[in-house]
Amino acid sequence: MSSSDRHPPSDEEKTKRRKRINVSVGILGHVDSGKTSLARALSTSFSTASLDKNPQSKLRGITLDLGFSSFVNRREILTRDGKETVEVDVCYTMVDCPGHASLIKTVLGGASIIDCMILVVDVNKGIQTQTAECVVVGEIAVKKLIVCLNKIDSIEDEEKRKAKIVQVEKKIRMALSKSKFASLDFVATSARPGGGNDQDVGSKETEAKPIGLESLVKILGERVPKERFEELESKATTLSSTSASNFLFAVDHCFAVKGQGTVLTGTVLNGSCKVGDFVEIPHLKEEKKVKSMQIFRESTDRCARGDRVGMCVAGLDPEGLERFLVSSPKTVPTFDRAIVSCEKIRLHKSEVKSKAKFHVTVGHQTVMAKAIFFGDANSSSGSSSSSISAALTSETLAGAVGTLSLSNGDTGGNNKKQEFDRQREYALANELLHVSEVVKKETVAAEDEKNNDSENQNEDEEDEDTANVFAKYCYLEFEKPVTAPENALYIASKLDVPEGSNVCRLAFFGKTLSCADTSKSPNFAEENLRLFSVKSRKGTIERAESDNRTCVCKGMFKKESDLSSFRNMLVWMDSSAGGARGRIEGSFGKTGKFKVYFEKEIDISNAKTSRKITMRFKRFVYDKSEKRIMDQTGL
Repeated sequence: MSSSDRHPPSDEEKTKRRKRINVSVGILGHVDSGKTSLARALSTSFSTASLDKNPQSKLRGITLDLGFSSFVNRREILTRDGKETVEVDVCYTMVDCPGHASLIKTVLGGASIIDCMILVVDVNKGIQTQTAECVVVGEIAVKKLIVCLNKIDSIEDEEKRKAKIVQVEKKIRMALSKSKFASLDFVATSARPGGGNDQDVGSKETEAKPIGLESLVKILGERVPKERFEELESKATTLSSTSASNFLFAVDHCFAVKGQGTVLTGTVLNGSCKVGDFVEIPHLKEEKKVKSMQIFRESTDRCARGDRVGMCVAGLDPEGLERFLVSSPKTVPTFDRAIVSCEKIRLHKSEVKSKAKFHVTVGHQTVMAKAIFFGDANSSSGSSSSSISAALTSETLAGAVGTLSLSNGDTGGNNKKQEFDRQREYALANELLHVSEVVKKETVAAEDEKNNDSENQNEDEEDEDTANVFAKYCYLEFEKPVTAPENALYIASKLDVPEGSNVCRLAFFGKTLSCADTSKSPNFAEENLRLFSVKSRKGTIERAESDNRTCVCKGMFKKESDLSSFRNMLVWMDSSAGGARGRIEGSFGKTGKFKVYFEKEIDISNAKTSRKITMRFKRFVYDKSEKRIMDQTGL
């Protein structure tokens, strides 16, 4: 009989055996809603970057950077087979995000490291300008949202307080009814009754007790992503069980410790690492040995996904380093071109045009990039059978961010790496639309087509037909190189909006699919993107010959045009005239007129019959040959 059978395990032995999972909780909200006070009230451990310790934060009285603190809550969970319960320590890392509009880049950087989110709302002010952008960040980054109605102590009358809470909750539910957070958890709190200074941790015992924290912690426990428990159960307790995944560590602060080295503090996003391992700072292309580690000031010999860790390495100068990635050697690329998935954010009301520039945030980096949108080729044919709106169900019309869900920690299909098919052809899109805008845009495009008079088109002019392309992908051309792992989340914004404008600056988001450094792969676009635009030329039938198939046409070419490259290309009559199809036989005379032979007899004797004809063809965007390909396949 073993000693463990003879004697009950001690508390220390239980603690060592108890499993532990880590959950990062983003605390977001409008400036001065009480986010830092809430993090302070919940937490029992504080990192070197917490509670606005930055001198500028103290001076200005607002959060300027991400703050990190934590607390541990013990839970009993059923094993997967349902036969027994196990005790688990859930370590919640509070990620306190700035609320000021000018610091949105910092908030977007925090989106890549959180598992769930608390939206803090001042109960006296309700929804404010930054609240909407915080909700969008939540829709992109997490599955569940907890709304914390804070500062309820400022309403002293109990009945008035209850009425105010009900009123604000109702307004928020209505505002978020079309988001993916239609089902919301609400908690009424007062993180700092009577107010006070968030940096003054030492006087915590002398303050009034916070209100509502027990309810908040209970809901947090119920909202831990179930995948975290499944991961915990499915892997062994040894380090080798997590070493199969590449290590990825998001560093948000670093500083030198005399006689020790440089300490990097951040969040482990993937994989694991132990003391003695070599890690790489990929944007510097430098490898360093891990000397020691701490998790909230407690020494450890290893770290794994979800841990908030301080890692000491030797031989790294922290000067000029701010936020960056640390990884397993040679696993994270640096690139300046990327093919990405994309989806427009519904609350962004401005047009999102191809070839426009956006502020693109990948991890903690924000870089300007030109965006070129494109979609499946079969959505550009212009036929009613391939209408975009016909392919969309009513379910896809809900939500601020539409059909994509990029929740961190999601082990389902949403987090699975999406493959980009380089062999397929894709159609250029004029702009990126949210699914709810598609029907309206198609109606406008149809009216424009109906009212368009081909006589007004200049001869030899090509129109670009991109109105009916529903973009699912984007080609990003970054102005500066960025460093990010495969399948990285990005968010594109228009941050040059004047301060105080009541608009959502976040434009679209997605994940990286294929990346390249053009200094090493200068032909990346040509080799990986079969991207075309649909061009059209319009003309009219001047007269039909006796066979009612051969027609003399005009208006499509100038008199000096060389028609040899257009010989045998297809043209179509308007659908109102039967949509007859013909082929260009060649020029007729020297004035730019040309002959078309139709597949069936046509009748243009009726004055009401449209004589308009259209030639549609594809030009490949990255075809650098002198004679660009004009392809009509699929049109």
